[in-house]
Amino acid sequence: MNLVSLQNRIVNGKWMLERRALYSFYDTVQNLSSIKVGGLQSLIFGNPLVAKMQDHPFQTSNGVSSAGDMSIIQVSGILTKSPGSMEAEMLGLCDTDEISMALDEAVNDASVRSIVMAFNSPGGDTVGIAELGRKIKDIDTNIKPIYAWTETGMNSAAYWLGSQARLIGMTDSAAILSCGVYMIVLDASNKYKEEGVNPQVIAAESSPHKMIGHDMKPLTLEEKDYLQQDVNRQHQSFIDVVKESRPDIKDEALTGRSYEGREAFAMGAVDIVVDDFDSFLEEITDQQ
Repeated sequence: MNLVSLQNRIVNGKWMLERRALYSFYDTVQNLSSIKVGGLQSLIFGNPLVAKMQDHPFQTSNGVSSAGDMSIIQVSGILTKSPGSMEAEMLGLCDTDEISMALDEAVNDASVRSIVMAFNSPGGDTVGIAELGRKIKDIDTNIKPIYAWTETGMNSAAYWLGSQARLIGMTDSAAILSCGVYMIVLDASNKYKEEGVNPQVIAAESSPHKMIGHDMKPLTLEEKDYLQQDVNRQHQSFIDVVKESRPDIKDEALTGRSYEGREAFAMGAVDIVVDDFDSFLEEITDQQ
């Protein structure tokens, strides 16, 4: 997926992404599309990084140093499916296909007993999230336990994924949830008119919905209703998936807000609130 594809998806796709993150993402994509990029090699946010943590030491409650035989999958950045490598590096995108492959590696490694998905993500595109969520649930239920953790953020689409793990842990200052879905449709028809541009679109009479969401024209009431129902269905799917895994979560927690540690715990959105990752590892090790 290149920059043009990303631009199209931003204004026509469904997103489960924190509002502030989308604003920043949109501005960055727009800026990058207007300049010639050459030799940019630095990572802006980083990509998913898989680290097998068989030798990761942590202190148990009795003060004895121990080691966990687990795979840690870092989920960092805006979630999207199959971005181009350049776009992923420049925009800090997290490829859901890479997460899926990392899960496969952990499943097939006989020395790995459990998996931790460590999130630092505001969410992302809806494409591929439901399928990856089902994969996480299947692995946790039938193969190896999966735990979700964040000390920064696990929001929107990222929370969809994290909610499919056996347990969710976080620090008190981290933020999670933001269960919501939206779509942005730009209407640039007045801008075109002011610039003396009069686009003429010839669409097949047998495909009257082909131009829904194009910026050359405003949405009709029928088109807006169609898109509204589409977004509503996606949000209801989000709610259903979370409540199936977390039946005690409060309904008011699933209306789009993010929550920090103790409040998230009170809402039933998280299981463990601790000060750091090692403390989280102690907690889940005790429960294995």
